[in-house]
This record gives sequence, structure tokens and C-alpha cells, in this order.
Amino acid sequence: MARKQSETVQLKLRFPEKLRLRIEAAADRNQRSMNSEIVHRLEQSFEKDDRAADIRAVAEQTATAVVDKTLKFARFGAK
Repeated sequence: MARKQSETVQLKLRFPEKLRLRIEAAADRNQRSMNSEIVHRLEQSFEKDDRAADIRAVAEQTATAVVDKTLKFARFGAK
């Protein structure tokens, strides 16, 4: 049976001690548990990836529109 998306799962992870210490310090600064800090940072990284993909898509659409307008202008002159 497939898991429900709202279900919380437990993972066993291995971290270098130096990274664990950084996570612990960040969690203390942000008044979160280490688990919450890790989840928060992972979610932020995926949101950043999503925003970057959106920006790339808009940039591609804009570039295409500019090329199309430039070609139209070159063929038919300014209108």
C-alpha cells in the first residue's frame, strides 16, 4: 500500500560530525529541534529550485518573444 503524502516518515541518516554540529547550532539559533531545522532547510532548498525553474521559464519565454519581435521587425519593418 502507498503512503499518504501527509504521513510523516522516519529516516536514518549519516552526517559528518562537522555538519551535525552546524545543524545543531542553527537549530539552537532558530529555536527549533535539529529535525525541524533539517526539514526546514530541505524545504527551502526545494522552494529555491522551484523559483529558479520559474525564472528560467520566464526568461526563455521572454527571449523567444524578443527574437520573434526582432525577426518580425527585420522582415516587415517597424509597425
